Amino acid sequence: MSRLGPREHPLTPSGNPITGFGQQQSTMPVTPGRPNETDRRCVRRGAPAVASDDELSDAAVVERSWEEPDAFGLLFHRYDDDIHRYVSRRLGTETADDLMAETFVLAFQQRRRYDLTRPHARPWLYGIVTNLVGRHRRAEARRLRALARAAVTAARRWRTG
Repeated sequence: MSRLGPREHPLTPSGNPITGFGQQQSTMPVTPGRPNETDRRCVRRGAPAVASDDELSDAAVVERSWEEPDAFGLLFHRYDDDIHRYVSRRLGTETADDLMAETFVLAFQQRRRYDLTRPHARPWLYGIVTNLVGRHRRAEARRLRALARAAVTAARRWRTG
């Protein structure tokens, strides 16, 4: 079976039947008779309508991200403001940026453990971020105790001097 090169597709000069003129060219090879990634998302006459990204449940997005990791970005866009607000009210804005990012990194790494029977990922994400907030507070308390011990030791040395 011969593959057409990117510029050899018969439908458009760009070589991709989806992008057309002046748009970014796909790096995926176009194989006649076999739809590429973009084609599968298009609604064809007689085919059932595909749910838009906004209509997909969180469970469907997580499951889709198993094969298409970029799909997980949809969960980020749905919940990043909520998670950031939750953390910033507890720990401040600077820390919220870091913990929000860490929340989504952990969620991405653990996405195969997500319970697909639950349509909403918000409680799962809040559970992850709550654990991170607790971990952050414990680490900060340890750091402050260590600083206090160091200050006492320095004061004793200064007095005996």
